[in-house]
Amino acid sequence: MSGDQIVEFMRLYRQTSADHAFVAGTNVNPGLAEWLGNLVGICYGLFYRVTPRSFGQWLGDTAFSGAEVVRERWRPIALSAAITFGSAFLAAAMIKANPNALQMLVPAGFEGVFEHWKSGTHEGRTIHGSMMATAGYAGHNPMVGLVVNAMSAVTFGIMGVSILWTNGALLGALSSEVASVGHLDFLIISILPHGISELGGIFVTAASGFVLAGALLAPGNRTRGESLRVAGKDAFRLMIVGLIMIFIAAPIEGFFSFNPEVSEPTKIAFAAVELAAYLFFFLGWRRTKAA
Repeated sequence: MSGDQIVEFMRLYRQTSADHAFVAGTNVNPGLAEWLGNLVGICYGLFYRVTPRSFGQWLGDTAFSGAEVVRERWRPIALSAAITFGSAFLAAAMIKANPNALQMLVPAGFEGVFEHWKSGTHEGRTIHGSMMATAGYAGHNPMVGLVVNAMSAVTFGIMGVSILWTNGALLGALSSEVASVGHLDFLIISILPHGISELGGIFVTAASGFVLAGALLAPGNRTRGESLRVAGKDAFRLMIVGLIMIFIAAPIEGFFSFNPEVSEPTKIAFAAVELAAYLFFFLGWRRTKAA
């Protein structure tokens, strides 16, 4: 429609809506009221219908929504990272001051894992082995994110902090032990390619649980139910973003990070490009639209 036609359409639409309200209120002619109601409904659907989006537009809008919620909810994400890395540095410092602290920080059964990393080498994997490893990572790691999310929400954040702290302490203990035999660089370079996406995803999913916990602890002027409903939208988007990041990490971990045939400079370059891509996406993706 042209501009004049749109103006005339809206004038007639408003007049018909008023006529419908009048006739329906008098209850004299139900048939006419029903006919006017149907006419108003049809006109509303024609004028206010949503313009169909292409798959590319839908994908772009969905990606923007994910980047936007990460920008808006950066504080609980930063809290998740601070808890994990703070615990790691504290655990490493405790072991350095008292080597016996290792027994308190590392659960039984992890000795083999530690010895593998202290060797400074990775065993070769076949294509089948890499595929099986990828499937295992894709099944297990998202569950870790979901558990942190759920436990944070139902315990007002307490269990979320505990899980992140425990995993951070394990990471710190591993780093300390590997550093004692001079292979800390091997550990870091091996973890970086998938760790950027995997740890980032864990932090984002944990933040989702903290958002829900915050809604329950500090609802403000809302009831707790209303506060939870409002916060749930952001929490859901954070959880989806985090799970996608964790899934992205699975094939990188299965095929690339622990592959002895991939050189360390290649792994470092890959991690740098990956980090730059994530920073661009979360900090700059359609930023002008957000403003």
